[in-house]
Amino acid sequence: MKQIIVNARTTEKRIAVIEEKKLLDFMIIRPVKVAQAGQIYLAQIEKIDRKINACFVTLGKEKGFLHLDDIPEDAMKTQGGKLLVQVVRPGSKTKLPLVSGMLELTGEQLVYIYGKSYVSVSKRIGDERKEELIREVKPHLQQAEAVILRSKAETSSTESLVQELTERRQFLLDLVSQSQNKKKTWFIA
Repeated sequence: MKQIIVNARTTEKRIAVIEEKKLLDFMIIRPVKVAQAGQIYLAQIEKIDRKINACFVTLGKEKGFLHLDDIPEDAMKTQGGKLLVQVVRPGSKTKLPLVSGMLELTGEQLVYIYGKSYVSVSKRIGDERKEELIREVKPHLQQAEAVILRSKAETSSTESLVQELTERRQFLLDLVSQSQNKKKTWFIA
């Protein structure tokens, strides 16, 4: 069984994936001064602008731009509310980083998305197998969860897909748990 080990006590995050006492993957995430695509932050809503259907959030020392449609239904949509966001596009000289409350966690066989509800399948997978994969995976999704099944899923077993889904879900729950202990906005992963 695969294990994900996360050391996040300092600003540098270390993540290891281990299976049967063998290291499969190892990643070190060092904080940078500007938000990069894919990074996850605990953000705080600073100002909501209903005219543009968006809000401005604080990402540690930086600000970000968040469309209200990209906030999960279970998150607080009020000024001062805190939520996990993922950087979609880094900022530039004239634009703030674009962030989304719909977190995407990529795996080998699937992309787990929290905040939406659907199952999508790679175009490279044939129609028969596509329908079969949807029937196999859909019952294992919880409310506000979506997956994109990647082309590698075509040759994967249901157990393997469900295991990866469970691992991604647990990783998200670990991020949520980490964020609940934080009082300030902060880089999470």
